[in-house]
Amino acid sequence: PHSFQGSPIVLITAGLMAIAFFGFGGLI
Repeated sequence: PHSFQGSPIVLITAGLMAIAFFGFGGLI
C-alpha cells in the first residue's frame, strides 16, 4: 500500500532526529 511506502522515510527521519538530539545532548 501507499502508506507502507512512506513509512521508511518517516523512520529514517525520526532516527536522524534522535541521533542529532543525543549528539547535541552529549556536546552540551
